Amino acid sequence: MKQNLLFMLFVAGLSISPLYGQVKTHNIIAEDSLTILKDTIDKEFDFNTNSVNATGADGVDFTKVNFYPPEAASLMRYVNYPVSQLTGIPDIRIPLYTLKSGDVEIPMELSFHTDNYLRVNQLPGVAGAGWSLTSDLQITRSVNGFDDFKNTEGKIGYYYNTGKVEANYPAQGSSSSYSKSDLRRIAEGYIDMEPDKFYYRLPTKSGAFYFQRQTDGKFQPVSVPYNGVKISFNPTGQVFTLVDTDGTSYVFSATNRDYTQFQGGGVTPVTMSWKCDKIVNKLAQTEVTFTYGNPFTYSSVVQDNGRIEIIDNYNETLSVYDDCHTICNDQNQNPVQESYCPWWKAAGPKKKIYGTSSTIQFFTNGNTGPGFVTLTASGYNIGGGVPARNLSTLYTNNLTEISFRGGKITFAYTANNALSSIQVKKSSGDVVKTITLVQSTTSDKYQRTLNALTVGDEKYTFSYGINRLGGVMADIWGYKGQALSGSYVPLPVQDIDINVGTTTRFFPGCQVPDKQSYKVTIGGEDIFSIAADRTLLTINYPTGGRAEFIVGQNRFRDNQTIKGSGGFRIEKIRYYDSGGTSPVKERIYKYGPDEDGTGIPHTIPVLDGYGANTYTEQTAKVIYDTRVIHSFRKRTFGGETVEALTFDNGCAVNYSQVAEYEAENGALCGKTVYTSDTHTYSMETASPTSPYPLREDEWYLGMPESVTYYKYKNGQYVWTKKTENQYNKYFDPVQIFRARCWTATEVLIVGGSQGSMSREELVENNAVYYLNKRGIRTGIVQLTGVDESEQDDNGNIIKKVTRYYYDSQKDVKPSRVERSQSDGTQEVEHLIYPTAYASSSGEGSFLSSLVSKNIVDYPIEHVFRRNGQVKAGTVNLFNSNGTLASVYTLAGATSADAGFKLSNRPQGNYVSDATTNTAFSKSSLYSSKTTVSRYDSYGNPLCITDTESGQTVCYIWSYTGLYPIVEIRNATYDAVKSALGTTPESYSSQSSPNMTAVNALRTNSQLKNAQVTTYTYELLKGMTSSTDPTGLTTYYSYDSQGRLSKIYIKEGGTDKTIKEYLYNYKVK
Repeated sequence: MKQNLLFMLFVAGLSISPLYGQVKTHNIIAEDSLTILKDTIDKEFDFNTNSVNATGADGVDFTKVNFYPPEAASLMRYVNYPVSQLTGIPDIRIPLYTLKSGDVEIPMELSFHTDNYLRVNQLPGVAGAGWSLTSDLQITRSVNGFDDFKNTEGKIGYYYNTGKVEANYPAQGSSSSYSKSDLRRIAEGYIDMEPDKFYYRLPTKSGAFYFQRQTDGKFQPVSVPYNGVKISFNPTGQVFTLVDTDGTSYVFSATNRDYTQFQGGGVTPVTMSWKCDKIVNKLAQTEVTFTYGNPFTYSSVVQDNGRIEIIDNYNETLSVYDDCHTICNDQNQNPVQESYCPWWKAAGPKKKIYGTSSTIQFFTNGNTGPGFVTLTASGYNIGGGVPARNLSTLYTNNLTEISFRGGKITFAYTANNALSSIQVKKSSGDVVKTITLVQSTTSDKYQRTLNALTVGDEKYTFSYGINRLGGVMADIWGYKGQALSGSYVPLPVQDIDINVGTTTRFFPGCQVPDKQSYKVTIGGEDIFSIAADRTLLTINYPTGGRAEFIVGQNRFRDNQTIKGSGGFRIEKIRYYDSGGTSPVKERIYKYGPDEDGTGIPHTIPVLDGYGANTYTEQTAKVIYDTRVIHSFRKRTFGGETVEALTFDNGCAVNYSQVAEYEAENGALCGKTVYTSDTHTYSMETASPTSPYPLREDEWYLGMPESVTYYKYKNGQYVWTKKTENQYNKYFDPVQIFRARCWTATEVLIVGGSQGSMSREELVENNAVYYLNKRGIRTGIVQLTGVDESEQDDNGNIIKKVTRYYYDSQKDVKPSRVERSQSDGTQEVEHLIYPTAYASSSGEGSFLSSLVSKNIVDYPIEHVFRRNGQVKAGTVNLFNSNGTLASVYTLAGATSADAGFKLSNRPQGNYVSDATTNTAFSKSSLYSSKTTVSRYDSYGNPLCITDTESGQTVCYIWSYTGLYPIVEIRNATYDAVKSALGTTPESYSSQSSPNMTAVNALRTNSQLKNAQVTTYTYELLKGMTSSTDPTGLTTYYSYDSQGRLSKIYIKEGGTDKTIKEYLYNYKVK
């Protein structure tokens, strides 16, 4: 009785839900065949989020400044950071609303990322620091080198660099030669040899891609790693189109973009993110459109490039007739004026400080020991070079409206770019749901936080235990920092050597060196300290309960010493009842194989002595006229290492093992131990003289390796279930080309006459360049096995072994799944997708259309075998537009393996191998089960026939194709059309149906043998009534959140409640 009142209606594999009233045709196409993939792969092992580099930079490049819009920076972190035990990043999200339009669903959630909150200089997004709105679909990028699409101002971006970017790399070897002029232009930033990395977020997945040059000379976006999404790019208007594996297209263009403009002008703005314009379904119909407001302006966004340059090891070739040289070295005098003796003439080592006020200091070995001093009233300044501080104006386009069939969602903002409200509205403009956000009011653009959130009548409040930093020079890790102040640059404490070279006297005081090498200390910051654990975030829930998220600093072990590193991980999550002072539930996280709290660092900063990696080292030649007058060593300390400090997932430390302990009301109750694959990681090698190596794209690292569940019993932990995963890592032999040029010897032209020789020629004749080429590997990680063990209270163990096989090394989904049970049972499932066929005609002619439209998610054939017998099978045939045409089943027929053929294999061949794929040809054992003979323009089925029973079910849709309003059993389409007086399709486009005409079908003589059921709906909520063939009407009502609250019928004009729903918060 309850099932009838809930109205779960099954006809020929269809179901109608009272919440949405949608006919679920996926049940016809063997939904169970997708369970393996959805549950085992997409949920447990999300290949799409193992992407890269939250910092966006491989190392320090003082000529490159990237300003990331807050929403774009947040997106990159979510793509990069699988919120998992590997990184210690918790998954914190609050659901707001789910947009549904046809097959498109966009879950709208507020999601909090701890790293997005804690990194310095991160501008808050529209929802406040750390929070982001998941419905803001966009593509953003990390700029490597410079803008890929730049083709102005004498610069050639990667996308236009057909002359030097190599195709088919590295198989064909080097196809490009590089002249000294080429190397100089690459090093000086006129030729881009490094592809930018692009990140995207779709409703159900996210990923990354680069441009790769093809053998025809064109550049094509290539996913890293492969995930089945097809990406195309039109340079006219910079339009990206991403087609998901269900055929849904997402269109992004530069019409609505976030971009940055360096203050001072003269430089073309750089697009940092492309906003989603529209979502188009597989029928090429626009389902969702996005509207954006005028750009919000963040002015004077600061990026500090503070640094210290140490100049020493002089090799003097100055003429004895040079006055500056002669006076100091031969006459024991001390010229102290810049105008008389510029710094490059002055003898001895120097220290150039780039702070808010740049200055130069001269080395001396005075009474207080060796060190650097400033000459007062000298007028010395650094002059030229890259500034220590860059200012930019950032323009962000905020989402103002999402329009879809049946309604729209509007977004309102305050003057300081804070999202203040979200309203879900019907097409009529009536408000269905209101969401309000209260954010702190502050003039500091870095400090805005979300204080309260109200979803309908449910209110959340938030508090934060760690202050944010903005407008500062970050420390070496990126989580602490100070504003540049005068000549102070916050660098780590480190001892360095100062070499005299051939200098015979030091400039200040004309002192004679007493030795060739000295030791001095620079910097003042301790980068390995470990901060105390702190409560980062407290969420107070509408029920009165609260949750506390306590974080601690990441740590690693260096020569048996535990050191702090950049970033924070979750240490504890505590849940409290309303008014409670003791947690009712607590999760405690312990990191490392020995639970010592340490993980694997990407790079260990080495500050002193041999192997130091916190600076770059170059030789510099000083040229006057056309001759080298002297040379020196230049070391640059800029608060970074010469190798990237973070993994591609954005964390400085990854954890191969994490234990999650659980306690309830103070009593231990269990734990779960997670391990991740970090075995193949090895640290990059670099040195100050060969810095910034082209790093690997580490998408293949960090896959979930095992999960072990324990219960706490009699004072000890006893395992109850274990899961171990196995993978195949495929690397495509064709890589994405990239190169980087390092200036090992730079040239400083200080004056004189170069005659007919150009500045470029002079530089090329004297500079030394190192070109490093290394491709970006792409490929895929395929889940190949899951071993499961369960142990009962008596110690008995049950095992299940599952193996996954793929037709090709690039396939996202397996074509064969084998399971072995403890009792010896062998089960095999075959899942054959549209891409697994050779060119087909006849019944299989639709396949090429599906593949071209990337409608490849649904299996064409699903076969189940057990112990050598084919037990069940289904074949789904589609129309060329991706709608289902018919279903065939084995209808109870069984066959020995040898007597059956898969639809893409010869008879008896069950091997997963793309080389044996044939054209579509189904087994003769199949018989027709279901046909769908007609659809409306929205792709909704109108007429479905069960070919076994001969029964036909017709549907009439309305509310712009969103809901079925009539189900008519045992009637043909023509009979329904005649009784209705018009085509059923005509109702589909109506926003509000004429239910009087629809209800009249019950008594129409042309349908006297039919069973008619009718439905009504409230847009954006769901079904409000269903009236069965006997005339009994069941009503459905909803709460303020749009959730089903009551099911009732009317008896004698009085409501009789059948079922009520109450919603409570559950700790997960």
